[in-house]
Amino acid sequence: MRKLTLIFLFALIALFAIACGERPQATETDTETDTDTATETTETSDETADSSDEEMADEAAGSFLERAKAGEFTGSEVTVFGKWTEAEGESFEAALAPFEEATGIDVKYEGSSEFETLITVRVEGGDAPDIAGFPQPGLMAQFVREGAIPDHAQFLDTSELSANYSDAWINLATVNNQLSGVFYRASTKSIVWYPVQAFADAGYAVPQTWDEMIALSDQIVADGGTPWCVSMEHGGVTGWVATDWVEDVLLRTAPPETYDQWVNHEIPFNDPAVVNAANIVGDIWFNEDYVYGGTTGILTIWVGDTQTPMFDDAGPQCWMHRQAGWIPDFWPEGTEAGVDSSFFYLPPIDEAYGNPVLGGGDVFSAFNTRPETAALMEYLSLPEGAEVWVKAGGFISPNRNVPADWYANYVDQAQAEILQGATTLRFDASDLMPAEVGAGTFWSGMVDWVGGADTETVFQNIENSWPDAETGLGGTGDAEEEAAEEAGGYEHLARAEAGEFAGTEVTIFGKWTEGEEDSFVNTLADFEERTGIDIKYEGSSEFETLITVRVEGGDAPDIAGFPQPGLLAEFVREGAVVDLGTNINTDQLAADYSNAWIDLATVDGQLSGVFFRASTKSIVWYPVQAFEDAGYEIPETWDEMIALSDQIVADGGTPWCVSMEHGGVTGWVATDWVEDVLLRTASPEVYDQWVNHEIPFNAPEVVNAANIVGDIWFNEDYVYGGTIGILTIWVGDTQTPMFDEAGPQCWMHRQAGWIPDFWPEGTEAGVDSSFFYLPPIDEAYGRPVLGGGDVFAAFADRPEVLAVMEYLATADAAKGWVEAGGFISPNRSVPADWYGSYVDQGQAEILQGATTLRFDASDLMPAEVGAGTFWSGMVDWVSGTDTETVLQQIEDSWPEN
Repeated sequence: MRKLTLIFLFALIALFAIACGERPQATETDTETDTDTATETTETSDETADSSDEEMADEAAGSFLERAKAGEFTGSEVTVFGKWTEAEGESFEAALAPFEEATGIDVKYEGSSEFETLITVRVEGGDAPDIAGFPQPGLMAQFVREGAIPDHAQFLDTSELSANYSDAWINLATVNNQLSGVFYRASTKSIVWYPVQAFADAGYAVPQTWDEMIALSDQIVADGGTPWCVSMEHGGVTGWVATDWVEDVLLRTAPPETYDQWVNHEIPFNDPAVVNAANIVGDIWFNEDYVYGGTTGILTIWVGDTQTPMFDDAGPQCWMHRQAGWIPDFWPEGTEAGVDSSFFYLPPIDEAYGNPVLGGGDVFSAFNTRPETAALMEYLSLPEGAEVWVKAGGFISPNRNVPADWYANYVDQAQAEILQGATTLRFDASDLMPAEVGAGTFWSGMVDWVGGADTETVFQNIENSWPDAETGLGGTGDAEEEAAEEAGGYEHLARAEAGEFAGTEVTIFGKWTEGEEDSFVNTLADFEERTGIDIKYEGSSEFETLITVRVEGGDAPDIAGFPQPGLLAEFVREGAVVDLGTNINTDQLAADYSNAWIDLATVDGQLSGVFFRASTKSIVWYPVQAFEDAGYEIPETWDEMIALSDQIVADGGTPWCVSMEHGGVTGWVATDWVEDVLLRTASPEVYDQWVNHEIPFNAPEVVNAANIVGDIWFNEDYVYGGTIGILTIWVGDTQTPMFDEAGPQCWMHRQAGWIPDFWPEGTEAGVDSSFFYLPPIDEAYGRPVLGGGDVFAAFADRPEVLAVMEYLATADAAKGWVEAGGFISPNRSVPADWYGSYVDQGQAEILQGATTLRFDASDLMPAEVGAGTFWSGMVDWVSGTDTETVLQQIEDSWPEN
């Protein structure tokens, strides 16, 4: 339960929402590319991992792994935390088994789809694993700079590491000149596919340089062929094929430092080096003799079909295709990688830049230097640490001493050779840039470029667009004015329950996996039994990436469950999502949901989804029995809450439990307070404008909200421990004084529903402490709630799909999960007695009665502000800097990438 609630709390923290998907957040841009520039000379942090000196064992004969195999550490335990779950998690555990057997060390591996969020919570909460597996090195770099990760050169033999890894991989695991991890798994995009037998028959040789590749292209033209298979049509994400080409060429024509500066916008997007790379790509793409289908084909052929002409019965219609190792999945049936088509490394252009690779990988880092931890890190750095998984397939090691014959298939083995020989390794630049550029104007600019716009104009336009923040949240709510199809209920649902759609199938794709997936599937079972409709649910931790691939690739699910409405809004604007306002009974929807939830599911006037699950932060905890004994009443207004605070002071008590110390993320408690108060003192439109920077960060409304918070926080009589306590008490211990044996040392604590997991043992939510809704301030703004939720949207308007959507909007759809616990429904028709716990039921009542619902502003702003200067500014504010100065400094920082 603690894990689930922690996920619930922190899943909105954008700074640490980094995944391996196509659209990382701006925070990753900074941290990851800082890691990439590991060779730069910077001042090493004075901080070191707290335990590094104490825990490092005295030097003994043999390496730590040799000592472990000799039985020196038998019976000890090493914990590893990573992102791999299910099949990947099982494969990794299998790879660890030989180590456990040889050493007697028990390795406890835990995988989570919410790794990026939870690793921060665990490290800052003093519960760091011994070792963590980072899917990209950006977050690792942050922990290094905070002193949480020790110098791995203390316990790893760097000469042995250099024998096993190229400098590119060692540099990428080096932060501020400190060796901070070991890369374990890798991938690459820098390969070119070609038809094996046809190449041999034509007497063509695999090119070793760019000039040889161009000469080969000319020879193919002279022989009557078309050398290149190139296309990039991919719906709303069209353009990424071109960005990959430009990035790969830039790594071959400029130093890696230039690449890093470009990603960080330390040089203009249209820097001469970048324009030069684009022109080199254009020399291939815009040569009428070179590309199958010409520029029209580039724009219109779907990316999955790009290579299909290579396998034409009449012989290759195109001969070379630059694409990553996944492309064989889209080849015609019966074709085989390594037989019908093989690949070669995309050749270098300027030998000064070696053999660069555009790709990625997973890096393991230790959080301590205990000898058994060091032994496992050494094992992971050696070929034997990868052996089991390599032989099983689906795994590429960057370790160059992994024997080629271990690989289960040609694709893995050949990519491994390229990765192991890389002199420079960089992650995809468009993934590291702010999404508005990297997955926005860069992609769309490439479409314009192929469409005929000149290089300079296109790249200047992209430069001019950097950055352009947009959340896509909120809506007009006009959809509720649409006439209902049939008053008095849901027509499609009624028809389904009459058996009209029995035998049909509806697909749903969402983020819920494992336990949450089981709970959701169980809620659908009754509907399936009543209607005869077969619902196929698929959950994935990579939902945000895969839903885009599926929709744009023509494989959209019938229904998708979005964990926030931002990505949903993009699909609505692309015309991919069904308008529910014209397809279901909105009168019934309005009866079940407050306007706040309907508005939040409305995009540009179109009702686009139905909220199914919800959460809130707008609650205040208090000691139940002590409140009653003191004769205190729950405040219904802000003024009443302040009067209660004064009464507690008059009675000799301290009304408020407030603290925000949380290591590297200290400050978010204050931002939550300011956001909650802003929703109570200004219109939701002002809140949205603030998030989008359509008004200054330090707009008068925001300054006013902060001052109202300050009236509580900076009142010496109000807060337990005063401002020193706010700055020094860990967030998990904020409420602990409320449960003091001598009576409450503080009486009210504004915090979300996860906080009971940190109360002293034996305390119970609803018994020892209950909560009330954070009261409104100005009645003109109703009952706003700061929270979140999951929204379902339809990509098809078949009647059986609409029937499922209508079902998801009913109380019945939530019943099973609500009764099982761990689920809050925004549907106000869900009876209170269905809830399995007090915490769930009480929050549900607040959420169902919300007049306005908004997501956490600091999560929606650019990460450099929302999870950067906003948080750090709140620390300065509590430390004594005046409100106007702090908010002006945050305004001045917007945005700084």
